[in-house]
Amino acid sequence: MNITTTLTQLALLACLCALCGGLIAWAWLRVKSTPSLPRDWAVSARASLGVTERLLYQQLRRAFPQCSIMPKLGLVKFCQPDDPSRVGYWYSLLGSSQVTFAVCDADGWVLLAVDLESERTRSRRSKQVKQSVLAACRIQHLIVTRGPLPALSELRAMIPSGATGSAQDATPPSQSLDAAWATLANTVAARRAQRDLKWQESEVFQDSFFTANGVVTAADDADQVPRSPSTEPSHDIDRQSVAAPGALTLGA
Repeated sequence: MNITTTLTQLALLACLCALCGGLIAWAWLRVKSTPSLPRDWAVSARASLGVTERLLYQQLRRAFPQCSIMPKLGLVKFCQPDDPSRVGYWYSLLGSSQVTFAVCDADGWVLLAVDLESERTRSRRSKQVKQSVLAACRIQHLIVTRGPLPALSELRAMIPSGATGSAQDATPPSQSLDAAWATLANTVAARRAQRDLKWQESEVFQDSFFTANGVVTAADDADQVPRSPSTEPSHDIDRQSVAAPGALTLGA
């Protein structure tokens, strides 16, 4: 009887020691896998756009002076899952995808996605993912190949007539910026009462967040500003009525 009890105690002690050893090894590996902060930050600033990207950016600015041109914008910044319970799946699928430039209206909605074809080949799967997402969101997609840049008329033809307004009637950013910031807080407060929360997004000075777990880290009370019939711009009707079955490629 004593021998049996002793063996049982030894077995339990061995299991406890193995468990403790495993926990210590796991903690050690976790600490080791996290790099320590450097003493000297040996980094320096560089241009965010290459030579060809800068040329294309300037061409887009000339074609759409009344729009905002957002460089290297991730897909998760301007799309959201219809089913919030599957946010992890969609983030793992779209998290690494981005467009070279996004042409946005005054409210930040993407009207046109522009990709500059690079020498680095992308997989067929990544291309299919991007084009399928843009088509589902009814966003026009333009692929610019190496060579002459698209003409202004070709670029403007990608966006439905009236979606961005007339270039001649466009208000210069320097004249409208102060008024926009002055009314932004009041507009957000006025719309808060009529919002139907579906998927949280950014507030005034917070980054938008389409994360793997769907949990906001900056502010838990950030919410979305949905478009309502009374405040929705008229050009959005034209944009939604035009399907985006595939990407248009321009250039040599």
